[in-house]
Amino acid sequence: MQTTLITGSSSGIGRAIAEHLLKKNHKIIGLARDHSKFNPSSSDYFSYSIDFAKIQQLETKCREIHKEQPQINNIICCAGYGEFAELEQFSVAQMQNMLNVNFLSQAILIKTFLPSLKKISSAKIIMLGSECALDGQKKGSIYCASKFALRGFAQSLRKECSSSQVAVTLINPGMVDTPFFDDLTFRPGSDPSHSIQASQIAQTVMLLLDQRDNFVFEEINLQPMKKVIEKKSKLINE
Repeated sequence: MQTTLITGSSSGIGRAIAEHLLKKNHKIIGLARDHSKFNPSSSDYFSYSIDFAKIQQLETKCREIHKEQPQINNIICCAGYGEFAELEQFSVAQMQNMLNVNFLSQAILIKTFLPSLKKISSAKIIMLGSECALDGQKKGSIYCASKFALRGFAQSLRKECSSSQVAVTLINPGMVDTPFFDDLTFRPGSDPSHSIQASQIAQTVMLLLDQRDNFVFEEINLQPMKKVIEKKSKLINE
């Protein structure tokens, strides 16, 4: 049985991955701020409440988790959120918070577990980036910056891990039908072809976990067949 740590495991993509891997007999270490939406009563699911915005406390909490769960095979980083506005509309606190959650917290967590991962015969680190890690978007300056940072981190970390059996992959999805859009002013169009399903991301993760150890998928870019954005009852085709 493999043990897989998932950040953002209580909702959206993280939840879909956790549900999928539980069916594949993985032991899941689920990290999220709030587990009220998803906390299965499975003997193979272990939940830990953690706020990825609180950077100063994060390393200590990760060490505590690592002490309780030393046999980690895989890390899947899904925690993150988006806010979209003109740059001057952001407060410094908002800017720092998004960078903390979307990038720095992931780096701190991986830093904590990496020495142990390097000692085992096979380990995988999978990070959920975004199409915004590939191309800057209007009103996305801070969100895109956080995802560009994650992409650069993944590229460098992959090279650092090349002498070990730790494979590092970044998945860059387009619009995924999840609660990510609940507090935003836009969302994917209503047709199934307008968005990726979280279950499809989970299947992609399973594909990566099943691969042999003599090669690595560096990046995977995913898009819905038709990119349609719904905003204030108006559809925008791109």
